[in-house]
Amino acid sequence: MTQVFDLKGVYTPTNSWKFELEENITIGSGNSSDDLTTQSYNTQSSSVGTGVSSFNVPDDSYTRYRTMVKADWQPAARLKVGFTVTDDLLQAKGKKTEHGTEYANTIDFTDKRLTARLTTRYTTSTLSSGSLSGFGSNGHISYSPDRSLDNSVSYSYGNINDRDGSKYSSFTLRQSTNYFLYTDYGISRRILELNQGVEYEGQSYSTGLRRTTKSLIGGFRYYPISRLFLAGRAKYSLLTYEPETNATQSIYNATIGINFNLIQATLDYSLGRQNGNGNRLERRFEANLKKVF
Repeated sequence: MTQVFDLKGVYTPTNSWKFELEENITIGSGNSSDDLTTQSYNTQSSSVGTGVSSFNVPDDSYTRYRTMVKADWQPAARLKVGFTVTDDLLQAKGKKTEHGTEYANTIDFTDKRLTARLTTRYTTSTLSSGSLSGFGSNGHISYSPDRSLDNSVSYSYGNINDRDGSKYSSFTLRQSTNYFLYTDYGISRRILELNQGVEYEGQSYSTGLRRTTKSLIGGFRYYPISRLFLAGRAKYSLLTYEPETNATQSIYNATIGINFNLIQATLDYSLGRQNGNGNRLERRFEANLKKVF
């Protein structure tokens, strides 16, 4: 049998400040089937305040306390800052107490042409199998001065110190620019898209292994008529596997598609080639049909 108690309080002293408190108590007895691992320990993909622990499901009676304290501050109309502390405690019969804490901060800025978001978090957990900690940060900026141009830059960084003493870190940086061309006669419609992108991904391990991927991306989409489009995309990547070997990778895509109100269809062709670290050549045809009822 499992009993769950929830408590939530909200306090807004001023227009610019808001405080929230959430308390969750779970009491289980016997061989519980509850899944306490719905939130995996991942400092990059987990959202702020969703959970920080990798608790195992107890086989006997247990009590779990989860507390979240959140403060939102809006110093300006377009700027919002958030602070969150999440504490997770698990006490199970005949086992060591397990405890995890996450400290998180978010900064959001929204304007007519510019949007930006920065998320930073630090997590620490003490489990029966050992202690681990992690730091993660994500950021995204997009700028669109008008309907014909869109630019964005995003990054993510994560660092994990695992229970066995090993360390892992990753870093990703992406930049993209999209240009849109519209007709200047009759009913305005989009006739051409041009896409450009740069990507960098890197992972490093305490064992000395290091992997990096550097990519250049280009593409287009052309609408000869409103219901028909032709598209192409090319991606060239340089892959580095230290201290082993290097490789280059090229991927080309071509697509033709139609788009009506109740039916959409596309025909795709892809060609991929990798030189180094095991040469590979792949080709693929794919047809898709979607009917809306």
